[in-house]
Amino acid sequence: MADITASKPTEMDSEEPPSDNGNDDDQQSPEKQSPTMTKWGKTRRYIVPAVAVACSGLIAGLIILLSINAGGGNIVCTTPPPLQLRRLSYFDESALKGYDRCQDLEDDLKEALEIIANITIDSFAVSKFRNYGYPYILRGDEEPGFGGGLYYSEGEPPVMSDGGTSTGGSSAAPGSGENSFGTNNQVDGVDEADQVKSDGNHIFVAYGDMIIVTDAKTGTELSRTQLPTDDENGIPRCDDVKGFVNGDTECYNGSGSYRGGGRSDIKVASLMLHKSTLAVVASTSLVLQNCVPGLMNDQNTRIFIYDVSDIPSDLSPLTLMARKDLQGSYQTARSIGGYSHIVTSSNLDTHYHVGTHLNPWDDRYIAMKEEEYRSQAFLEAQKKIPHYAGILTSELRDLSERNGVVDDECSFISKVAIMLKQQATSTSTVLPSFTDASSLKTLTQVYSLDLQQEFDVDTGTITTTSSGVFFPTSSYTSNVYASDTKLVIAGESYAENEEGQWIEHTILLVYDLQNATSVPFAVGDVPGSLLNQFSMDHYYEPSSGQDYLRIATTSWGRWGAVDDLWRQIQTSESQVSVLHIPTANNENAGGLELVGSVDLSDPTQPLVVGELKIPGFSNYLHPVNDTLILALGQDVNESTGRTEGLQISLFDVSDFANPQRVNQFVEEEEWSTSEAQYDHRAFRYLPESKLLILPLYINSWYSSNQFFDGFVVYDVDETRAFKRKFNVSHVSGDDAFGNQYCWGAAELPSRSLVFDGNVTTLKGHTALSHNLDTEKLWWQLNLDKGRSKNEECNIWHHDGMVW
Repeated sequence: MADITASKPTEMDSEEPPSDNGNDDDQQSPEKQSPTMTKWGKTRRYIVPAVAVACSGLIAGLIILLSINAGGGNIVCTTPPPLQLRRLSYFDESALKGYDRCQDLEDDLKEALEIIANITIDSFAVSKFRNYGYPYILRGDEEPGFGGGLYYSEGEPPVMSDGGTSTGGSSAAPGSGENSFGTNNQVDGVDEADQVKSDGNHIFVAYGDMIIVTDAKTGTELSRTQLPTDDENGIPRCDDVKGFVNGDTECYNGSGSYRGGGRSDIKVASLMLHKSTLAVVASTSLVLQNCVPGLMNDQNTRIFIYDVSDIPSDLSPLTLMARKDLQGSYQTARSIGGYSHIVTSSNLDTHYHVGTHLNPWDDRYIAMKEEEYRSQAFLEAQKKIPHYAGILTSELRDLSERNGVVDDECSFISKVAIMLKQQATSTSTVLPSFTDASSLKTLTQVYSLDLQQEFDVDTGTITTTSSGVFFPTSSYTSNVYASDTKLVIAGESYAENEEGQWIEHTILLVYDLQNATSVPFAVGDVPGSLLNQFSMDHYYEPSSGQDYLRIATTSWGRWGAVDDLWRQIQTSESQVSVLHIPTANNENAGGLELVGSVDLSDPTQPLVVGELKIPGFSNYLHPVNDTLILALGQDVNESTGRTEGLQISLFDVSDFANPQRVNQFVEEEEWSTSEAQYDHRAFRYLPESKLLILPLYINSWYSSNQFFDGFVVYDVDETRAFKRKFNVSHVSGDDAFGNQYCWGAAELPSRSLVFDGNVTTLKGHTALSHNLDTEKLWWQLNLDKGRSKNEECNIWHHDGMVW
């Protein structure tokens, strides 16, 4: 493992703790701020902080070359020893090897479950017997009665080891202007799965449990395809079985999840289009009746392959060529040159299989004192853990066989690990209460397939490969990044600092993408937490043949009691870490926003060279060219810290030492927002005409006349003041809130596409086409037209909410 050297940091102004002026409630803390989407990992007040060299935890062959830290100060470079466990270790390069035998996997699962059980018992005991029934969040404190040690049999410490229809007619909208209908991807050449795709002639749309195909020029609806609800083996929904008797028939129960009165057991989650092949990824809430699996999912994933070489024109369905059921809830997917990589995650139902049997308020424990409860709960855990570990191993073995692995191998599963790192000098055997979320929280899997393969229509099967890892992925943000050769999944981890406090870290698992395979290749660790996928970037240096991974993270500020007052005791810090990936044969809102420029001309030596303080914040940054950046976010009142409306800014970064905002437009309505602030795929910039097309929502609590839900086309030519060009309303306030229309439970995502100078906007339940020059409406399509009010009716949906 290579040595890391620290150099003298360059300091930068840091955020001061808030003063006791009584206005704290009006100011939004960084934790409340929306994430920023930018390849530099911008936060509420920082795109990139000041320079300081640090040593992030070095694991798995990912070598940290430099870390930029806003807080300043050198960090002692140490490699903490592994926690003294029987079989498990920290998440390091050993996890990449996988398992030769499933029995080894089962043994590791048992130890991880023991750790979870120990912490659960200790937390329950402290909560019931020491804290008067109130839950207590442990943080590794060794004070007697507040955290305790690992609770093994007879109180002994662990053994130490060494190891609708068109209304515009059938004529096409005239035009010979600009075209822009591809997905707004983070990385060129890496197509992100989305609910809307186009080949230039057709628009493919996910709408609830249907795929709708329209003519891109006329808006004529050509085909409707409803997803099947039976599984790949033909097992149906229980509701579809005639004479169904509970317990007598193998079938699927719906989840009972309702949305605005309409239930959907399966829906299209995303689409991937390659030539004449349309891959449809669906999420289903259907579960086999009377089945309590070890891997628990709110949704399961199914993939369908449709032939779109000959699209019907009579609303008949597309031709289904093949299908496959995948384990886990769908997270995201990428398509690279005809090869697709789908990421799913499965939660482990440790609560049902283990935790519910350890509840001290249960009748079996209710009369016990603390020590008796601990002993009896441990004995109960000893009974349940082997059974649950066996269930998990059996399910994983089945997944292995489904992916073509023979014999007793679980090689596609990376080794189980503990996502915690102690100080090298630490002698504590105390594990914090969140350890259970850092070991067996989530099984993340990557499925890879060739969209160009010869699909056997008779068998309808799809050939896939997969790999899985027990990885504590974040639930609040996108955590997957992909270039054309690497896929990176980020997870949550913790590292102990010199004061014995556990500080958030981000662990990184890098997959090597080789056609229709995805192989775990390297792992690494950086301080802080990710905002989203735009906090990660892969750089390949052609001259040296070296790969680098650049990660922007934030270590959140800390709050505590000081002189009996609750205040911020540590400011947030942001950092950019550059990691070297070994070769295969080698080893917000409120206040001022601090916008910084980072010189990345040398990928191994990032430098902060400039900054700019301005009101407001940005959620998404979009490069216009090498010197100009469009930013989308919210304007902020400097006095109150309150947001004052959607803000579009243009930054000139031609001089890194002196970045400038050169243009700005703010919507007048205080409650104006855009889905593009949080979903970059809703953002459409036209470089030729210099127009920006954004979904806009204006909420009005007072009058339906002030309500707006649609799109706005903005003139963002840098040579003149930004302004609105025209609006596209998708629904009036009366239609959205009234009873004139019977809207279905399905809804369109907010997307825009441009064909020959005509913009097609999709939102809610309607699609409209306008000419960008004349602003003339060419056609409109209501996908719910003709719905009977005898059917389940809903009011207008917005942003996944029912209004």
